[in-house]
Amino acid sequence: MIARDVILYLVAGFGLYLMASLGLALVFREVTGFVSALVYALNFICLAGAVYLLGIRRGKLSWAGLGLNPPRWRWSWGLLAAVIAIVLIPLRILIGVAFQLLVEGGTQSLQERSQLFTAGGVTWAGVFISLVGAGIVVPFSEELFFRGAIYTTLRRGWPVWSAVLASSLLFGLAHFDSPGVVFSSFVLGVASALVYEYTRSVWASFALHAINNSIAVALVYFAMWVMSLVPAGPQ
Repeated sequence: MIARDVILYLVAGFGLYLMASLGLALVFREVTGFVSALVYALNFICLAGAVYLLGIRRGKLSWAGLGLNPPRWRWSWGLLAAVIAIVLIPLRILIGVAFQLLVEGGTQSLQERSQLFTAGGVTWAGVFISLVGAGIVVPFSEELFFRGAIYTTLRRGWPVWSAVLASSLLFGLAHFDSPGVVFSSFVLGVASALVYEYTRSVWASFALHAINNSIAVALVYFAMWVMSLVPAGPQ
């Protein structure tokens, strides 16, 4: 029963999102701010939609059980999420880059992935789309899906660490386009699952995920802005 439900979530949620993303790649040959916004919207529709249709509507999950309605939240959880995110970011960068170089020998796939939220260059519109999409929308839908649905389902029959590691592995593999991001996402998944287990609230794990992604987006744009100030060398 547990395995069947997990597979159903993965196929209907992530599988549909993957096919839709591939369809976008065929239609739009160039990644623009508009395309990035579409990808973020598809992420929410497919993942959050799967949680609602396969979890909430089927009685497998409840808003109250996920800590969403009524909202289960403490401000100390927000502080905890911020501290964990700040500690994790340099650690994840080091681990991700090391794993990327070990597996791929370069950072090409990392650069290609970053184009999703820097497609429009250093513009206010691009920053806004990235912060809203990668910093809020995607963390919320992924926390609903991987912690709210996948982890909760596994936790019904598995001990804590087995459910944490399995759900985090699935979360990491969902970022398969870059080996470094797979491993660094696994680390984030472990932290998010433990926060969710401790608080029993998707809001808490969402706060961690959102703070992590928002800081990452800000750092990437800051680096791009600094690079734009460096004079071009002689041709």
